[in-house]
Amino acid sequence: MIPVCVKPFEDELLYGWLMRLARINGEKSVLKLREKYLERRSDASAPILQASKDRPDIVPDLERICREHESIKCFPDPETIIRRMTPLYALYPFMRYGYQARWAHFILRPDSEGGIRPGNSLKPLFEDLRICPDCVREDMEAYGFPYLRTWHHISGVRVCARHGTVLRHIGIKACRWLDLWDVIERAEDMELMADLKAGLMISSFLKGLYEAPLFMDLIGLQEMLRKKIRDLGYEAVYPYDELVEWLKDGGTAYPFREGMAKKIRNLLNCKILDPSMAAAFTAMLFKDAESFRQVAAGYVSDKEDDFQEMISGRYDMLSGYGQTVRLGCKKCGTVFYIHPEAIFKGCFCPDCEKAYTKEQLLSHRLSFLGDGKYTLLNGTDEGVGNTKILHETCGKIRTMRLSDAVWMGRRCDCEDMLSEAEIRERVDSVEYRLAGVIKGSRKPIVKMLHRPCGHIFESDMGSFIRNRRCPYCGFRNAAARDEEGFRQAIKDLTGDEYELAGLFSGSNTPVLIRHMACGTVTEMTPVAFVNGKRCRLCGIRTYGREELNRIVSEYTGRYYRIAGGDGKGYEVIGDDGSRSVRRAAFIIQELSRPTDSAFFKVRVQRYTEDVSPRCVLYKNIKEATEKKGVWTRNDLTSSVYSKWGLNSALKWLASEGYVESIRYGEYKVKE
Repeated sequence: MIPVCVKPFEDELLYGWLMRLARINGEKSVLKLREKYLERRSDASAPILQASKDRPDIVPDLERICREHESIKCFPDPETIIRRMTPLYALYPFMRYGYQARWAHFILRPDSEGGIRPGNSLKPLFEDLRICPDCVREDMEAYGFPYLRTWHHISGVRVCARHGTVLRHIGIKACRWLDLWDVIERAEDMELMADLKAGLMISSFLKGLYEAPLFMDLIGLQEMLRKKIRDLGYEAVYPYDELVEWLKDGGTAYPFREGMAKKIRNLLNCKILDPSMAAAFTAMLFKDAESFRQVAAGYVSDKEDDFQEMISGRYDMLSGYGQTVRLGCKKCGTVFYIHPEAIFKGCFCPDCEKAYTKEQLLSHRLSFLGDGKYTLLNGTDEGVGNTKILHETCGKIRTMRLSDAVWMGRRCDCEDMLSEAEIRERVDSVEYRLAGVIKGSRKPIVKMLHRPCGHIFESDMGSFIRNRRCPYCGFRNAAARDEEGFRQAIKDLTGDEYELAGLFSGSNTPVLIRHMACGTVTEMTPVAFVNGKRCRLCGIRTYGREELNRIVSEYTGRYYRIAGGDGKGYEVIGDDGSRSVRRAAFIIQELSRPTDSAFFKVRVQRYTEDVSPRCVLYKNIKEATEKKGVWTRNDLTSSVYSKWGLNSALKWLASEGYVESIRYGEYKVKE
């Protein structure tokens, strides 16, 4: 046990904390500290490999380490270390669930645990130590010493999100086990991925994900990105010509300047991404973490019910459901931490696993792969290099990395040849129905009925699963086909609340639309507007299913109700037997329009949304700007924001170009 321990700062990097502990305990380096106090002493069957000792980003076997030090009150638990002291949670949205579980298992368990080395091919989350000169100065004034911040070390961060200062860094590979003071003295400015403004936006976006992480995965993110691209009025189809031009005009981050179309295609389709590239692209589309988080609410993990079913009778849930869960084993009483997806990959209580041989554990875990008919042919090589796996169903022997099979679910190609029943299970929903299958090729073509519009279209299965979109719906609304029809649609839908403020060039070409209530202008496509999209400043609001059902029921006199669906579409059922699937924005639009709605034939009153707190703040800043040229916090006339919420709202208004910062704490409306 470590003789002298200090509590880490809330956002302190794990490696930086270990450097401080080494200094306090008189050890020459982090390596010496780990060898003396953190490594396993009694179990020679689970050694910590030298490759893991050298890592600056994580410490394997973390759960055992925390258990041995739990009597020290200031020693954090495993979940706190993973969330606050590593960049991992901020990067989870850019990883598939299996890849997330692979990382978590690598950190929580011994590196050779279970005969599968999950970290064998995992590159470090970062390979250099980073400091902000302004943060160092503030730390010296406050504490007498500086500390390393976790969010400075998130892949893609090159600028301090607090000060807008370019970070300085020193590579760990060249000078391993550095003292923090050595880092400060020898650090050099980092090379920016973009200009300073774009670099600050990317850093602020990632810091926001670090402070309020989301439990979602890459598949959900890629679906979000495709939808966002379409909402911006561009086609999410290679070669993304219009999107590429828009990104170039917006000062795209340098990694996208060469071969931009191919890089975007990879980001939207690949199973494993470069986190810095993915984060930069996502930040360019969403601008800030709060906007991203609001949209992502409909794409977060939906596996909680399945997880509860998996652990029922075996484990007690001792924490909330999230990126790391705490379970109590009913068989042996062990309390342990685990990523939920690891349960779906065949992992279980670490103490119970000790009763099994490596061969038995591997056989058990391979039973969770695909149809469960997989056998390891050449023993337990602990995942080093490639291994041979037999798929008993078709007799094919595949040569691959064992850990990839277990964690990434790399099943045999024959399992992708789905039966019609399996295709129907994947296609049928409240919005789509399978209308037929055209066979005769390795990838069958499926015919689908889109219930809302009644059109039948064809697509290969893979493309449809990646991009659940009807090709007809983007062009079906006649109200947006010409300028005259669109102006009339604006009046019918909103009265005098909105007006066309720019040149109309087509239903799917972005136009400027002014919101008269706040005076701001938002760019969107006419099709998006007539389907419910509104002012960027005032109209950002998400509705859960229960709230939406309450609103629909109340404002239609219980004639209509929400019967099912999620953030992608809700099924609306009327007492006349009518059924239709629409997104929440369209439903709210039809309830709030001043003219009769063809969608809701019965409305007892018109729905009006509450004024957006951001709009209140913007008007407050606008009023102060007109009176004295600048707004300060003393001019705040509304109490709708906490201190943190006010800072977040100001940052969002500035990043979106509604206001600009004059100096610290002073803003004015941007001209």
